[in-house]
Amino acid sequence: MLDIKMVRQNFDEVNTKLQTRGVSEETLTEFIELDKKRRSLLVQSEDMKKTRNQVSEQIAQVKRKKEDASQQIKQMREVGSKIKQIDQEIEDIDKRIDNIATMLPNLPADSVPVGADEDDNVEVRKWNTPTTFTFEPKNHWEIAENLGILDFERGAKVSGSRFVYYKGLGARLERALYNFMLD
Repeated sequence: MLDIKMVRQNFDEVNTKLQTRGVSEETLTEFIELDKKRRSLLVQSEDMKKTRNQVSEQIAQVKRKKEDASQQIKQMREVGSKIKQIDQEIEDIDKRIDNIATMLPNLPADSVPVGADEDDNVEVRKWNTPTTFTFEPKNHWEIAENLGILDFERGAKVSGSRFVYYKGLGARLERALYNFMLD
């Protein structure tokens, strides 16, 4: 997920790079505007909480002197409800910010060529000559599906396109690779 502080400080650069990944400027502008609104509401909320705490101390002192503090208590109830309202608004904005942030892709490196999809990839180098076979070779996914260790249909149904469902020995192999890397 992109750091909102970095987006805030380098808006033009981030905007240019994300446009190459298909993100509209409006989305990024909304992201920044929501952040500005959230920060201003936080300041308001904290100021009101500070005031409420100070007045609460004054109310306690007035009550110790056995004087009437009903007017101040009424004001603090209003302040408390305003604080609740602002905090709820901040929570709603946080959800919207998180929603946008999770949809934003990572920034591409400057050396990466811009392309619409994998067909626009640029070959950087080759190592040796490709192996030639006397038979029609199968792709790794065909072999894995024939062995019954991968299920693309179930993966697409559960998670969406380009996902795979590991089963049996495929799941054990995947888990073994994770454990190997962790160890």
